[in-house]
Amino acid sequence: MSERQTPAIVLTVRDYGEADLLVNFLTPERGPLTGIAKHAKKSRRRFAHCLEPLSRVVFFLSPKPGRDLEFLQRGELVKSFPSLRRDLKRLGAAALLSEVAGLLAGPPDALQEIFATLEDALTLLEEGAPPDSLLPAFLLHLLGLGGYQPRLHLCGGCGTEPEPPLNFSLPRGGIFCRACRARAPGPLVFLNPGTWKLLRLAQDLPRPKLLRLRFPPAQRDQSLVLFRAFLRYHLGKDLKSWSFWEKVSRTNSQADKTSEPQGESHG
Repeated sequence: MSERQTPAIVLTVRDYGEADLLVNFLTPERGPLTGIAKHAKKSRRRFAHCLEPLSRVVFFLSPKPGRDLEFLQRGELVKSFPSLRRDLKRLGAAALLSEVAGLLAGPPDALQEIFATLEDALTLLEEGAPPDSLLPAFLLHLLGLGGYQPRLHLCGGCGTEPEPPLNFSLPRGGIFCRACRARAPGPLVFLNPGTWKLLRLAQDLPRPKLLRLRFPPAQRDQSLVLFRAFLRYHLGKDLKSWSFWEKVSRTNSQADKTSEPQGESHG
């Protein structure tokens, strides 16, 4: 029986004993998988340049699938996204999207689209797409594919288009209007009308048109606060990549402020 092969995006790589590496990777047919790259630390020839996180590769697997772990025979690099890696903010957005995609194990009929969405996001970031707008739009798209689609169009209490002030119920995964807020199960996250309208529009757009949206800093930050709380509530843990994104995003914001031209003073 010949070895099996699969397209893959490398999510994480860590040591496994003295010579092996444990690789988590996303596939379009089976979703996230974990495999052992035997002797990969001592002999790089079988895995030349293809065990870097966020790389798009083809993995060749053992003919017989393991129960819990795949055995990686070799790999071939397809895309390494070098420009993405030289920009910390784009790298932070890519890391966050890849961690979310790696946690979405289904439904089975959505696996190919989850893979395509992550690959598309990496490609757009490589080409210079603004991470501030790409990140919230693509996160929302991934959540919908993974079965966690927020209900943003109608109030979860009265079923009508909600009027401000708007609150998002984490347990119910939906918006509640002013009149229904009192009976909305908490925790609740406040959303201003501008953020809500942008997210609702993002939810209605197909993936190829998501980059038409622009999220100003306030709407970007509020959207990401919502998604972080929503994922923490439903997954029971915080994502490791959030702290990296927040660090590089904060650093970029401070750099932008210091680089702003100062007004002339007139004595």
